[in-house]
Amino acid sequence: MSEIDQSETEPQELGFLERAALRAFRRWEDKAEREAENAVHVLDQDEQKALRGIQRGVVFRAALIGALTASIAAAAEVWLETRMLGGAPDAATFSEKLHFWLALAPVIGIAAVLEIGLLYWDGLRSVHRLSKAAGLVLFDGPAQMSGIALALARAALELPNPQTGHGIDAHREVSKLWLLSVGLLYKAKVGLTSFLVKALIRRAAGRSLVRAWLIWAAVPVTAVWDAIVAYRMIREARLRAIGPSAAEEIARALFEGDKALSSAAEQATLQAVGSCIVSTHDAHPNLLALLDALERRVTPDEETVLDSTSEFMKSLEALSLEERRRVLEVAVVAAVLDGKLSGDERAMIQRAQAICQVEGLAGVERLRKSFVKGRGMTERAVERAIGTPIRPD
Repeated sequence: MSEIDQSETEPQELGFLERAALRAFRRWEDKAEREAENAVHVLDQDEQKALRGIQRGVVFRAALIGALTASIAAAAEVWLETRMLGGAPDAATFSEKLHFWLALAPVIGIAAVLEIGLLYWDGLRSVHRLSKAAGLVLFDGPAQMSGIALALARAALELPNPQTGHGIDAHREVSKLWLLSVGLLYKAKVGLTSFLVKALIRRAAGRSLVRAWLIWAAVPVTAVWDAIVAYRMIREARLRAIGPSAAEEIARALFEGDKALSSAAEQATLQAVGSCIVSTHDAHPNLLALLDALERRVTPDEETVLDSTSEFMKSLEALSLEERRRVLEVAVVAAVLDGKLSGDERAMIQRAQAICQVEGLAGVERLRKSFVKGRGMTERAVERAIGTPIRPD
């Protein structure tokens, strides 16, 4: 297996969780053996089976952790209601209810801390196991880590990606109100689900059963949400594990041999990746890895604007048809490297396809699915994915 040339000195300004995660990775790395021999982004049947097992395991354990910690809080609430409120909270005075909640709050807090701690620990362990099953090298020496180590740590801890890099502002073309709304909705997901479940219980259960059911409603809700979050986390970690290797190989294939591009086309390849970043509103580490791979072959021009889709379209229109399609290949690869196609990204690709006189997103979707499943992205597959030629009327 060829190692990914992503080594860099460990960043000095990292948060506590990131530093702790990297220390854990380094400790586990010393005890682990690499298991894969082929290119990281191409997974054979044994590797795919191993990764599916890791994925199922982390999802099951997350559900178990959620159910266990929610059950601790629910059991404490039942016990304290019986001891402090006589099992009749509706008849309790304000003072009695205040003492009840003051006694219950620490239990809920401890259960929440226990839940988060166990989820983080198991997530980190699972992500590290995934990296070994894929054959990744996370650390090249005592002071050197691969760039992917930090990306995997952030995935395991569900930390957001930095939204700037390579002169690109990932949020340049997105409404700040939209960002605020998404953040608030994400934070409220468990509370909103619990509210809906409790509303259903009130409608379905008899009045005498409602109180008991409501206390335990958080158990399945928490278990389901923790399982969903764990699935999203391990899927994202898997993408980050295989992405940099794919980016390097595709960049090499696009520029090897006699495939020289004009200076304008070279700058357009960088703009293609930048346009995908601003279209998804996320500086995904796989896209930054693709930019790194391109910049090792292309000299960036300080005058080139990378985070504007309109500037990218202008640059694309100025090229010959052959070079337009070569640049479109880069845009298609960038579009699938994060494992999803957003609505804005689809619109951006379709605009670029029209300029290149091709159409159709079916090939892009097939390439995305192939990459996500670890089947690799061959140069021929990328060429087919850009679309079919538009027939003149």
